[in-house]
Amino acid sequence: MRWDLHFVLSKEKVFDRANRTLEKPLFYFKVDTEISLMKGEDAYFFDKIRQIGYKPWIDLRAQVIHLKSVGITAEGSMLDTFG
Repeated sequence: MRWDLHFVLSKEKVFDRANRTLEKPLFYFKVDTEISLMKGEDAYFFDKIRQIGYKPWIDLRAQVIHLKSVGITAEGSMLDTFG
């Protein structure tokens, strides 16, 4: 199974229990245009594991960057491949 969390520390039992007991998908990128909400795979997963009693937390001291895919033209310009 592929986990879509890139900077998360967790005990394996959290994933095992979630995979056994929760409705799938466990990870989903949710967009609600009516209320202008975008929820990433990590936030969606955290909402799911709250249903089985886990309390995720965030260490705001961690500094990470978000990588994304881009296209590079023959001239060397970068193009956002998502828009």
